[in-house]
Amino acid sequence: MNAVELPGAWTEESTGLAKLTRHRLRSLVIINAWIPQASLEDFLAISPQLRELKLVLLQYPYKPGPYYDPARLLRHIRGLSLDLGNFHFSDKSSLSNPVLERQLNLEVCPQATNRIFRGGHFTQDVFRALDLLPNVLTTLELLGACTFLHEYLCESPFLVHLKAPLTDMPIQHLVIHTSENSQPRTSERGDSHLKVWACRGLRTLQLLFRGGTSCIRDGNKNSMIVFGYISRVCPLLQVLEIYGPDVQTDEWVNPSNHRIHLDLSSGLVLLARLRCLRRLLIGASDAHRPTHLGLKRVDVDWMVAPGYSEERRQARQAVMDSWEVGIQDDVKNYETGVAIIPQVSSNCNHQDPSVAGGSELTYHLRHLGQRVDVILMLEELHAAGVGYVVWPELEEVSFYCQRYRGLSLDQEVDRLLSPPPSIGAKSKSLATPQPRRSLLSGPRPVFFFPSLKRRFQRLARGVLNS
Repeated sequence: MNAVELPGAWTEESTGLAKLTRHRLRSLVIINAWIPQASLEDFLAISPQLRELKLVLLQYPYKPGPYYDPARLLRHIRGLSLDLGNFHFSDKSSLSNPVLERQLNLEVCPQATNRIFRGGHFTQDVFRALDLLPNVLTTLELLGACTFLHEYLCESPFLVHLKAPLTDMPIQHLVIHTSENSQPRTSERGDSHLKVWACRGLRTLQLLFRGGTSCIRDGNKNSMIVFGYISRVCPLLQVLEIYGPDVQTDEWVNPSNHRIHLDLSSGLVLLARLRCLRRLLIGASDAHRPTHLGLKRVDVDWMVAPGYSEERRQARQAVMDSWEVGIQDDVKNYETGVAIIPQVSSNCNHQDPSVAGGSELTYHLRHLGQRVDVILMLEELHAAGVGYVVWPELEEVSFYCQRYRGLSLDQEVDRLLSPPPSIGAKSKSLATPQPRRSLLSGPRPVFFFPSLKRRFQRLARGVLNS
């Protein structure tokens, strides 16, 4: 069983609802749990101050079936006149009605700017329906994969927070030209007007990239495209979490496949443009251990202040010099500049004068996926003084590690470069207290806690009464 049971009753069974004391509960979020709808409706009846109600992927853990009635829940909430500012409902039943679910989620809170959708249910029809609502969407969370996401991001300049750790973003959608012949790429419609994301003010980005499944074979080139695109198109990011396909399966993933690389030539250094970054996560699985990543000090020491000594700069410069033979095409592209780049469309339904696009964005993306981009970034960092801090606001960082999340940058760099521990040291490390704060709100296993039901019942019976 991987679902929490909250069978109720959530109110005193010996007392009528009319006699129960109303409490001041303002937020109720239940994820991956089985709850009887009647008990939920009774509980909502004594929660007049509720402002946030999220019922995410409700399920019945014993057998499949349609156990929830969205239309009835909609009528019940309307009858209570709850002033909800944030609402979501979804269940895991294969027999659930996506039309009723969408109607419920859109009609309960028509003015909401924060919404959750199933990935498969977030379609162009939903986007058009959102376009007719009073407020624009600023926070979007997707449950599962969504094939429409790239197109949506290209037309949503007001989006601030995107949480879609299970949505695979094809890397070829980010490519605006082909490096092999320096010719403009065409869109899937056959024209040369390729769209880029319009959400230039994005602060939170949680997304999945499959490094090995794009049309580009070079793994480092994939990484350069991802890091270069994100750092140019979303320069104000504060939370960046890049996932791999390992979050979609419980099976071990071969570390040589589907990986966003982290070495110096991967372009990870391009994220140094994100000066507002507070949290950084790349990979959420222990499958890619430091020994599998094969990182050297020269690959990662640019992230920490000791890496800006003259000795460390020269070590990185030596690596950069070794790239000269393979970047002749990139140099040609650099000389021709924007002439080889197709026209990038920034047209969208919501016109926002603060969204930079057109020729300026085209110019910034002219080196996308090329080592010239990495060299220019490293030269910019080398021009900084000794002790330069790449991410002055960074609080938590994690690279391909599930056990240690929320480490400081210095600690994470030490972990990446440390040799594999011996058996005795490994057992000792397991007893070491882990960081209290977790890095992300992304995918996690859900466990069954029998005491949770009792605690929730006590809460409903008057812990919050006043």
